[in-house]
Amino acid sequence: MQEESLIPLLKGDKGKWTRDAVYYQYYEPGAHNVAPYYAITTKEYKLTKYMTKAEIY
Repeated sequence: MQEESLIPLLKGDKGKWTRDAVYYQYYEPGAHNVAPYYAITTKEYKLTKYMTKAEIY
């Protein structure tokens, strides 16, 4: 897995940011009353897939 720090992006230094998309996964079932999900985000789009109980367990 190739990792890249989010710090340059958060500091506004977009010149050091080389990614065109970010993948995110939230997998804590029951915490904060939010269903587990995964998402991919670009400058133009965001795709989020909330997992069902069958997909979690």
